[in-house]
Amino acid sequence: KNGIPTAIVGVDVSAKTINEEKHKLRKRILMIFGISIFLSFLISLYLSNSVTKPLLRVIKTTKLISEGKYDTFIQETRKDEIGDLIFAINEMSKYIKKTIDKLTTLHRTGEILALTIDLMESLRLSMNLSMEILGASKGLILLYHKSTGNISLGTTSGLESVKVLNNELFVEFERLNLKPNTDFISFISSKPEIYSFEDAETIPQLSQAKEWMRKTHTTAFMPFVIKQELRGFILLDIQINDKAFLKTIVNQIGMSIENARLYHEAV
Repeated sequence: KNGIPTAIVGVDVSAKTINEEKHKLRKRILMIFGISIFLSFLISLYLSNSVTKPLLRVIKTTKLISEGKYDTFIQETRKDEIGDLIFAINEMSKYIKKTIDKLTTLHRTGEILALTIDLMESLRLSMNLSMEILGASKGLILLYHKSTGNISLGTTSGLESVKVLNNELFVEFERLNLKPNTDFISFISSKPEIYSFEDAETIPQLSQAKEWMRKTHTTAFMPFVIKQELRGFILLDIQINDKAFLKTIVNQIGMSIENARLYHEAV
């Protein structure tokens, strides 16, 4: 009372009960410890499957790409940061492979076109190569003669009943006017780009090219210019996806035809 002990309360607990409680507590601690280890194992297994293994695949793939195996891709789709990384690496591999394939094609094209300086053989090779490389089933090459202002037929492929009469080309019962108008030549000479049929429909100066494509069932009109002078046109039924690549192919073909034509005129 008043801070002074006045009584003592004693609790009589047997040693057996204390030992049993200690044993239960020890079991609980061991159970919690075991559950913690098991949960840690599950978490590490999850992290290994979802993070570590994909990262190891990424490292392996990038190593293969660095060794020149550009057709190597990671076959996995995820919607997280690792998925974004995998997508970026796959796109990089596709882009490198596509670029290498284009360079290989251009190198092969240059080698083949350099095999001849005969004009007709050069035209035939140019037509066959452009159709093979670009996947066309039909096409024609027209030559422009600046000195006379005329257009002549170089060669065709995949087209039937082809005949030339004066300034007209007859293809499969269709008649094409080969006499160029001034606006058409001026426009093409200043803008020697790759044009689709849709482009020709929206550009008034390309009405003659549109007529040629419509009557020959082609979809691409590709002029070639040598030393800033118009030398001719290539028409093919192809899907235009990469205009820069097409223009490089056309320039190679144009240079080959021009070299053969100069040799032909010299002899």
